[in-house]
Amino acid sequence: MALKLKRFKDLNDRQKRDAVRLYNKKWINYGLLERAQKRHNTPSDKANEERSIFSKLSVDILKLEQYSSNFSDGQLIALEGKDVAGLLTTARSKLFDENDVPKYYSLFTSKSFASHFYRNNGRKVLYCISIVGEGDAGPFLLDAVYDEFGKDYLIMPYSAPRSLRIFFAEEPPQDMIEKYVFEIIEKEGKRRLKDGVINFHVSRGAKIVIREDGRPLLIRNSRPEDVMSFGYNILLTYSELVGVKNLYALDPLAEDVKVKEA
Repeated sequence: MALKLKRFKDLNDRQKRDAVRLYNKKWINYGLLERAQKRHNTPSDKANEERSIFSKLSVDILKLEQYSSNFSDGQLIALEGKDVAGLLTTARSKLFDENDVPKYYSLFTSKSFASHFYRNNGRKVLYCISIVGEGDAGPFLLDAVYDEFGKDYLIMPYSAPRSLRIFFAEEPPQDMIEKYVFEIIEKEGKRRLKDGVINFHVSRGAKIVIREDGRPLLIRNSRPEDVMSFGYNILLTYSELVGVKNLYALDPLAEDVKVKEA
């Protein structure tokens, strides 16, 4: 059955509840956290503490409506028949340089953040701040947002390197995370990034946003409750960064890419 596109604001009550359930099921993956804890022999008291913090990622209908208040047309739902198969939440703003990039995930629903869109300077940007889905719903939603908004907006995932906790027992120094972001592994004869979430976007054409010194634009303590990424977010882009000061796009899977050491 083909997927269809709808806005969150246009869902019926059952579909809104299903969207909430899907988000919480996919985003708060206790199985993945337990796998990481088992791999690193995490003590039970720390494991329980991490699980408690992780649970704070949960959302309800009110929270999703707050997310959509910045740009309700940018909160896209993939439907399979009448059933919710995926959810992509976006927020629009203006981007002139690194100082405009939100330092905290929670800022996306603030009134001050929403007002940035009406400034005169900076490129119009559509941040993809969360995406969950079953099967092909994720790529379908990304294609939909790019087809509809890509001409007028920079399409930029504000993403979390959520495989970090699998490979590290404790939060590593930032220079190690910067190196990790670009690590490539071979899987089934294909080159891919070590981090599954970043690879999801890069394998579909996104590039990692870097500064002039060649280091990735990592945002520390952006979302502390996301223990799988140690609270980090990273900025990627599906668009060319024309008109953005001192930020550049780098394809980490390019054969000739040279990443500057931190």
